[in-house]
Amino acid sequence: MGNEGSMLPGLDIDSKSVENTDEWTLHFATSSSSASPNLSVFCSRQTNHVNSNNTLEHAIKNFRIYRHPNILKYISSWTHQGQLYMATESVSPLSSVIENHTVFEICLGLHDILKAIIFLHEKALCSHNNICSASIYVTSDGSWKLGGLEFLSRFSELTPDFLQKARARRYEKAVPPEEDAGKAIDPKSIDSFAFGVLVEDVFRRFPDDVEVPGIKEFREIAKKQLQSLEPSLRPKLPQLLIQPIFNHTFVTIHDFLSELPLKSDDEKSLFFRGLVDQLREFPEVLLASQMSALLLSRLVLLDKTAQEHLLPSVLRPQNPNCIQDEGNLPLFSMNTFQQYIVPRILHIFSVRDAQVRLLLLEHFEHYCSAFSKNELCAKVLPELLVGIKDTSDTIVASTLRALAILVPILGSSTVIGGKRARLFTDGRPNISGIIHKSQPVTSLIDEERQHIKEQVAIKNNVAQEAPLPLSITELPERPSPDGGEDLVLTSQLDEETDNWSDWDVNEAQASAGIDESNEMTVLGSIVREGHLVENISAPLSLAQASAVMATSRNRLPDLTSLDIKNSGAAPRKQSVAEEIDFFQDMEPVISKPKLLPLDTFHSLVDSTASNVNLSCFDVDITTNGFTEGEAWGDNEDWGDISDTDLSQLSQLSQLSLLSLLSLLSLLSLLSLLSLLSLRAMSLAD
Repeated sequence: MGNEGSMLPGLDIDSKSVENTDEWTLHFATSSSSASPNLSVFCSRQTNHVNSNNTLEHAIKNFRIYRHPNILKYISSWTHQGQLYMATESVSPLSSVIENHTVFEICLGLHDILKAIIFLHEKALCSHNNICSASIYVTSDGSWKLGGLEFLSRFSELTPDFLQKARARRYEKAVPPEEDAGKAIDPKSIDSFAFGVLVEDVFRRFPDDVEVPGIKEFREIAKKQLQSLEPSLRPKLPQLLIQPIFNHTFVTIHDFLSELPLKSDDEKSLFFRGLVDQLREFPEVLLASQMSALLLSRLVLLDKTAQEHLLPSVLRPQNPNCIQDEGNLPLFSMNTFQQYIVPRILHIFSVRDAQVRLLLLEHFEHYCSAFSKNELCAKVLPELLVGIKDTSDTIVASTLRALAILVPILGSSTVIGGKRARLFTDGRPNISGIIHKSQPVTSLIDEERQHIKEQVAIKNNVAQEAPLPLSITELPERPSPDGGEDLVLTSQLDEETDNWSDWDVNEAQASAGIDESNEMTVLGSIVREGHLVENISAPLSLAQASAVMATSRNRLPDLTSLDIKNSGAAPRKQSVAEEIDFFQDMEPVISKPKLLPLDTFHSLVDSTASNVNLSCFDVDITTNGFTEGEAWGDNEDWGDISDTDLSQLSQLSQLSLLSLLSLLSLLSLLSLLSLLSLRAMSLAD
């Protein structure tokens, strides 16, 4: 204390003060290095008053020495530029919040202050000397803390001179009258008188008939006995603890939880078994504001009996969508849970205790919806990811279950992180064309029932407007049941089988249509169920039945169209695309050669030779313009063509023609074989 090096690192003090006195100002502050991020800082004033720093320095000295759960908690102090600072737990002056306090909260606060004064008197042997509203501060959870220790003095050091010097800065109304009389002063009576004044001040805005047991009597004691002009008539402060106002159930529960380390296991077990039923008697806001810190303290979280009987009702907010027994109903609604319990749970998540973490994870699914997404991402999720790396299999398993709960809330990309891809496919049958995935089967049945009702209503109106003839009301002949086709004669079946060559084609078509028929099975069964239920639940009159049957008759297909003889063979489904023949244009067209018979050829040659007596080398001279006696004449070198020469020439021509035809046939055969070989090779590939 007293040097600049002790200043808290990372401390940010709010420039706006929440309290101003002649000696100091009170500011809110935040610290990144302290265990408690929220703090309060008392700053001494920079004045020429000689006692400005001395007053705060005296208070700092007493805060460091006297520690008690109901005394303001000291954290650190330092000087900066000649100014003295003191950091404490985050508190607010009682005067700024007293208007929002209920009677129960005031009773509980007075009880805390009374215990702090008794501690100073009985244990520290000191007197406070300035008990008043200005010396009391309130924490964020509503607990009252005793401050203002700048006038504290040990019994042995208390003198009239000390009191007289501090008189100007003390609460004048709380100064006992004996100080002015110059009589001997009992140090304890000073605080007793001041406590009586405090009780009267805090209860001033409440009427006397407040529905709190013992409050009226206690106010009378504070006014008439504690403020008695005779110090000896003032009751001892420990005697006030037995007053009914301080033995109320709410105060008793608070005291037991505050003193839990001093209780035995049997006392704690008996206390926690019936605690929930007692807590239900009080307003939930009062419970949450005054007891949330005690109900979620470390000792309570680690107690086996509390884990079984108390904590399930504390760590689970009420769910309006879930109907629960009144005996098992959680203590806090969602709004109260979010305001008071969630900050406690967020703080507990930072505690690295295995049993505490397992307890939080056990009830995680019930209270995770109370967090905001920002709280889940910034505070809860990082702590859960730490639990995955623990060596305890139990913690890892519980943490993974909690992460699975967060996936629908934050999304898998936030919880898991990293790059993800679609690695699984939906292997269900493709029935999206029949029933939509998001449409339940019952809705289809309801729609079908509604459709039937509308159709029946329309038919009823038609029947009422125009009566149907008697012939229409006659019911048609009942169709043959399943299996009735077996009555057909065997001979007739054989005849049909023999006469129709497309029988196999129809069977193949029916086999190929199995998938399509299966797809319609689901919807068909739903529709039949809808018709069946509708027919059973709503019997029709004769006219209605006639109208429905007439409509059904129009919907039924003609029986003759169902006959296999009248149904054409539908083309077979092509499951695989047709293979393209790339050699189709290369295939040669081979036709049978036209041969001339030999006898016809001989007869033709003989006829020509006998009639014309010419050969293929003869020339028609008449057509070339030659006259008799011209051209070759008698001097022919080649000689005349005889009959023998003509016969030899004819035989030679016949042999040449046959050889040519044989050669063409051989070439055609080779081409055909080559083409077939190529086709076989392509098919084999």
